[in-house]
This record gives sequence, C-alpha cells and structure tokens, in this order.
Amino acid sequence: MKRLLLALMIAAMFIFLQPEKHPALGKATRNHHRFYERSKHLATLTEELSAENDSWVIEYVDSSTELGGMSERSLQLDAQGHPRIAFGGDSLYYAWYDGVNWNIEAVDNVSPDVRYVSLALDTAGFVHIGYYDRANDAIKYAFQTENGWQYQVIASDAGLDCSSISALVLDEGGNPHISYGGNSLNYAHLVSNTWQIIKIVDDGNIAFDPSMALDSQGFPHISYSLKEGCGFGYFYSDLQYAFTNSAGWQIETIYDGTSEHLWAGGSSIVIDWNNQSHISYTVADFLSTYTIGSLQYAIRSDTGWQIETVSDVYARSISLAIDGNSSPHISYITDHDKSYGADLIYASLDETAWHNETIVANEQNWLVLGSSIALGEDGDPHISYLNHKYAENIYLMYTYPSPGLIWPIERLGVGLPGSTIPYTLQVLNTTQLTDTFDVSVSGYDWPTILPSTVGPLAPAESAALDVEVTIPATVDLGSRDTVTITVTSQGDSSITGSAALTTFAGHVYFLPQIAK
Repeated sequence: MKRLLLALMIAAMFIFLQPEKHPALGKATRNHHRFYERSKHLATLTEELSAENDSWVIEYVDSSTELGGMSERSLQLDAQGHPRIAFGGDSLYYAWYDGVNWNIEAVDNVSPDVRYVSLALDTAGFVHIGYYDRANDAIKYAFQTENGWQYQVIASDAGLDCSSISALVLDEGGNPHISYGGNSLNYAHLVSNTWQIIKIVDDGNIAFDPSMALDSQGFPHISYSLKEGCGFGYFYSDLQYAFTNSAGWQIETIYDGTSEHLWAGGSSIVIDWNNQSHISYTVADFLSTYTIGSLQYAIRSDTGWQIETVSDVYARSISLAIDGNSSPHISYITDHDKSYGADLIYASLDETAWHNETIVANEQNWLVLGSSIALGEDGDPHISYLNHKYAENIYLMYTYPSPGLIWPIERLGVGLPGSTIPYTLQVLNTTQLTDTFDVSVSGYDWPTILPSTVGPLAPAESAALDVEVTIPATVDLGSRDTVTITVTSQGDSSITGSAALTTFAGHVYFLPQIAK
C-alpha cells in the first residue's frame, strides 16, 4: 500500500488513501479492565486457573456445571466485529457482546440436553441456530425475527447417538441448510417453508461428524466420516467428501482409514472465494489410547486432493477458517494423554510452514471441551471454547490476539499544507499492576502535539492516546513526515511499544477498501 501511495504521489502529486479500517471487535472501546476482573473471579471460583498465553486476550463469558454442545461453528462475528456464540447443555443458549457487556439468553428451555449447536448470521444481523435436542431425539432450528424467536423441528427420531449435525449454513437468500448423520448421511434445506431431506449416503454404514459449506452457486459440499458400526469395537473409519452440482451428488474418499486401520474424522470444511474446498481433519490410532495421531489439512484441486500434516498430535474439536488470501486458520484441542488434560491450540500457515501456538496449556484434570474459530475483518482469529475442571464447573471462554501495548502500530494521514491531522491510538496496560506510561516522540520534523503520559491504568485497562500533527503551510504537495510514538511503563522500563504515524501533504481522494 505504501508503494502505491508513493507512486501516485510522484506521478500526480496527489495522495490516494484508503479509508481507515477499524480494528475488529471494537478494540478501541473495549474495557479490558472488566475482563481482568472477570479472570480474577474465574480464578477465585476454581482456585486453579490454567496457564494462558499472554499474547492472547482471554475473556470469561459464562459458567455452570451443565454447559456444553459447542460445534465447529458456534462462534460468528457480526458486522461490528462483536462475537456471537451459541451453545448448549441443559438448554439452548445464545451469548453476544454488545460493545460493553456480555449478554446471555436461554433460547429453548424445552430440552435438558442440547448438543451440536451451530450459529449463522443473516445479512440483517438476525441469528439462526441449528441444534440437536437429545432428550426428544430431534434436530431443531431456531431463528430470530422482528417478532422474536421462532422454532422448527427438522427431523424427529434422528438417532444421532453415533453422529452429530454439522454447522448450520445460510445461502445468499438467508435460507438455512443443515447436514446430519446417523444411519445415513442426510442433507436438509428449507423450500417454501418446508424442510426437504435428502439421503445422500444410505448403505448401512454409520455417517458421523459431517461438516458442510456452500459454494458460490449455493451447492452444498459435505465432509464426513464413514464407519461400519456404532459403539465400542468400531475403531476404523474413512474420511469422505460429498458434493452436488448440475450432475447430481458425487462421493470421493479423501482418506481410507479402514485400510490403514486408523480412524479419520472430526473434519471441518470451508469453501473459499474461488470455490476451492479446504478440509481439516484428524487421523488417529484409537488402540494407542490417543498417543498416535495427526492433524491434517487438505485442499481440493483439479488434480485431486493435496494433503499435508499440520501437527503430529491427536486433535479433536477442529474448527477451520479461511482468510481473504485463502490461507487456513485452525483451532483445535489436543490431549496430553489419558490422564484428563487437554490444551487449546491455534494453527496457521505462512509461506514456509505451519505454526501451532498453544493458547491455553491446561494442567491435569483441566479439559478443553470444544472450540470454534472465526476471523475478524483484519484476518485475526477469534476463538470460543469450553474449559472444564474435572468434576467441577464448565467455563465458556472467548479469546483473540492481544493488541499489544500500543495499537495500531502504523497509521497514515493526509491533508493540505496548513491543516492539522488528528490520530487516536490506544494504550493497553499489559502488566499485572496499576501503571502509568511515559510517552515520547522521535524522528519527526512537523509540529506534533500529544500528552507526556497515559494513565494511571489498571491491569488490562486501555485508554486513548490522542495525537495531532500539523502540516506546515510552507511545505510542497507530496511532502511527508513520520513520527514514532513510544510508550514505556513507569513501573518496568523494559515494557515498551511503538507506533509510526506518517502524514502526507496533498489532496485526498478516497478509493474503495481493498481486502487484505
């Protein structure tokens, strides 16, 4: 982007600048101190909070002994970047962040056992939830309207003890589509307010853990596992891929686990902007008591499936997201061993290799029970998960990368000579004590006004840092100046962060935003 700006500046002595992009989740206005207090409350409740990665902000949402039912698609971000989470347990629950507080609503109190909950948002921001009412053996659909929540039963006598429903998916018209398994692989979609159910695979095998996505033409693509029976003794399964087009339904085998005497499943599928299918799944040897396994990532091309290993661990609760560059992001859980301990991991792929980052490293008797990932406007991952201390409460948590001590770390501004350009940065107290931060500037020529300190700030509290840069009236069009803002903790001088503000002298022409 900078090279584009400089080229245009040299060619025409005008500045073309994209409008500023707001950070995802409204980070500039979020009260981090509140989440620190919630974390202390959580630690007090459990007396043993699991180790967490300081580079991630972790928020406590809710807790009880009956929470559960999360799926790979329980989390979505709304148009403002705020999280919406659907989950189950002793009821169907819906949690949302309104920019100030978390709110939690019981959507369906009919069933005491709600599982496999997935959430989608339509273009108007209304919530749609697919879920399994185990007590009544029914697949249900709840959705918001201007008149409140509405409910529909998609299928009764679903028999999902050996399977699950997949993520609820909405097409461009806001119509719901759901896939579920059991004694057959089923695809359900709403036509003229009536649910149409198609049995895709009905060969006597058990279809389980289906995941579904729609392509740009609205055709469904489903990844799922197939095994010979239900219950103990059926340790091997194949990972398969079903899709439909104008020629009808077609089935492909991605991994033949039966021949390899391995279990392949837990898949999560996404269709990117180019209609390319991406699937993440796990391969495991169940007879090894979960000590042998690997997390896999597959891309479908014209020549077949390209498969690579993400991590050599047994992975479960896999959730896949694809960014605007078609790069994968995966949240998953890995068990230490059979002694009740499980970690939450985030995996991403750069130009050279996969990177697996531990977000929550649980001690013995702590279990992460489910994970769901969604990407913000800036491509940053946001993850909801359930953390459970054995025989005690279950905690619904929400996490995203920490913005750091000061953010954004780079800003561009433009104005005519003689004008003043305002900037607003955010300073976050990343220490565990109340602190004040010194503010210094360097590397600039144009008049710059800003405070000398920010704070005092409580732990995890943030505050605005307002900066004004005046473009001298005598400079030529095309001139620029960069000021570096550095904030330093008064309590610990090793804690420091910097942001660069570059101001151009020129006319402003706004171009449409281009996805990163």
